[in-house]
Amino acid sequence: MYTIKAKEPALLFRVLSDPQIEKLYQAALQILDRTGVNVQNAEARELLAGAGARVDELRVRIPASVIQD
Repeated sequence: MYTIKAKEPALLFRVLSDPQIEKLYQAALQILDRTGVNVQNAEARELLAGAGARVDELRVRIPASVIQD
């Protein structure tokens, strides 16, 4: 077996800046809280409800406090 070692460190680049990442994160939290997601698994819905999510049949709206805690 041959081992190849890089002589130079790997290049690292970022597609999004820190402010862009934060904006995307906040938008995702807002979508989960306002629109929610369909959760097919009844046990998962119960767990999310117990954590503070709002459940309406399959639709679960998850407030930021549930995600960030």
